[in-house]
Amino acid sequence: WTVPQWENWMRTNILAARYQSVAGQALIVSDEEARQEFEKVNAKVALQYLAFRPKDFAAKVSQDPAVVKAWFEKNRSFFQTPEKRSFDLVAGVATDFAQNVKISDQELQRAYQENIDSYRTAERVQARHILIKTTDVPKDQIPQLRAKAEDILKQLKAGADFATLATKYSQDPGSAAKGGDLGWLVKGQTVPEFEKAAFSLKPKELSGLITTEYGFHIIQVLDHQQAHVQPFEEVKGQLLADAQKDRGGQDMEKAMNDARSEAARNPSQIQEIAKKYGLKFFKVDQASTGSILPELGTQPDMFSTIFTEAKGQVSPVVSFDNVGKAGFAVVTDIFPAHNATFEDAQKDVVSRYTISQSSQLANDAAKAAAAKAKQGESLESIAKAVGGELKTASAFTINGAAEGIGPASGLSAAFNSATKVGDSFGPVTIAGAQFVCKVTEKTPADMSQFAQNREKMIETVKGKKVNVQDELFKDSVVTSLKQRGVVKLNGSAIERLIASYKS
Repeated sequence: WTVPQWENWMRTNILAARYQSVAGQALIVSDEEARQEFEKVNAKVALQYLAFRPKDFAAKVSQDPAVVKAWFEKNRSFFQTPEKRSFDLVAGVATDFAQNVKISDQELQRAYQENIDSYRTAERVQARHILIKTTDVPKDQIPQLRAKAEDILKQLKAGADFATLATKYSQDPGSAAKGGDLGWLVKGQTVPEFEKAAFSLKPKELSGLITTEYGFHIIQVLDHQQAHVQPFEEVKGQLLADAQKDRGGQDMEKAMNDARSEAARNPSQIQEIAKKYGLKFFKVDQASTGSILPELGTQPDMFSTIFTEAKGQVSPVVSFDNVGKAGFAVVTDIFPAHNATFEDAQKDVVSRYTISQSSQLANDAAKAAAAKAKQGESLESIAKAVGGELKTASAFTINGAAEGIGPASGLSAAFNSATKVGDSFGPVTIAGAQFVCKVTEKTPADMSQFAQNREKMIETVKGKKVNVQDELFKDSVVTSLKQRGVVKLNGSAIERLIASYKS
C-alpha cells in the first residue's frame, strides 16, 4: 500500500468504529428485552434423536459400473483435468556446494574474533530438583508436606537414585519426567532462594530443604561453570559448518544464475549445462500444479513461474532459502485443461458418486423417519423400520452444544415455545448429517438469577441491535450509491461465485 491508501483505510476504520460507538450509545434496551434474552439463553432442553450420517449408508450405494458411468455423464462438468506441463528441471542444493567449500583457519579465526561476544558464557549451573508443592494447599497440610520432603531427602542421603525419586515424587511438571533435570541455569532465571542454594552447591552435592513460594525443593548440582569465553578450538567446528553453509549457498546461487543465463541462450543443451555447473537435472512429464517436484518437493512459487512461461521458454530462478535449494525450468510441452474422460477420472468419480449417493440415501431415510415421527410413531420403532442411530442428548442451552449432534444453534426448533415435551422435529442438517429429534425435557431459565445477570443481558441485546443497525446502514449506503450510479454490482460475477460454491 501507499501511505495515502493506508491513511484512507485507517480513516475509514476509525469512522466506522465511531459510528458503531455512537449507534450503541443511542440504543435503549428495556428490562423486558433483557429478561427475554436471559430466558432464551438459559432455558435447557434434552433430546432423543435419530442420526442419519452419509458414511453409514455408503455400503448401500449401488456400485454398478453402468450406473456410476451414467451419473458421471450427468455431472461431467464437475470433473476437469487441470492444465499439465512437461519441463526440464534444474535444481540446486546448497549442501552439495557446501561440502566442497574450503575455509582456512585464518578465516575462521577472523570470524571468531569478530563475533567474540557471542561466545561469552555467563556463570551457570547444571541442576536437577525435586519439588513438593505448597501452592493452593491449606496451611494445616504444609507440615505433612514438609515431612514428606524430609523423608525424600533422607532417602537420597542414604544413596537412593535422584532421578528415580524425582520421577516418582516431584510435582514440577516440566522436569519430573526427566528425572528432575532443569538443564543449565544462569542467574536471574529462578526465584532468589532457589538461585542462592543452586549457585552455592558443589558438583554432585545435595542441598537441604529449600523453601520457595512454590514449595519445598531438594536440589542437586551436576556441574558448575564460571563465566568464560568459549575458546576457539571449542567452537571451531560450528564456525566451519556455518561458514561452509553460507559460502555453499552463495556458490549455489551463482551457479544457478549462470546456468539459467546459458540455458536461456541454448535451452536444448540444458542437461549438459546443469552438469557443467554441478546442478541436478530432471525430466518432468505432465505435472500439474501441486505435483511433487524432484528434489524440490511441492513449491507453489516454482509452479507459478513454470505455468506462466510459454513452450520453449526458461523460467526465472526461484530460491527457497528456508531449505537451501533453488530451481528453474525449460517448458517442453503444455497440455491445456479439459473435461476429463470417465477413464481419466474413474477413481475420483467413484469416490464422489459414493459420497453423493450415500448423502441422498441418508436424506431420504431422514425424511421418511421425520414423516413417521410426526404421525406419533416412536423413534425406537422408526429406527427399526428405516435405520438411523438412536441416541440421547442430555440438557443443553441454545448457546451450547448437543452431545453427539453439534452446535445447539442448529436445533432452534427445540427451544420454540410452541415445541412441547414429546414433540418431534426435523430433519435438521448439522455437519453434513441429518437428525430427527424428539424433545424429552424442557427446563425454563432460573429467573431468580436474572437480577445479577441483568447488565450482561442488556449489553448482549445492545450488541445484537448494533449489528442489525450496522447491516441496515451498510445496505442503505450501497443502495444510495447504486441509485447515484457510483457503484454497480456485477451480477454475472455474483452468479459465478454462487455456482462455484454449489459445485
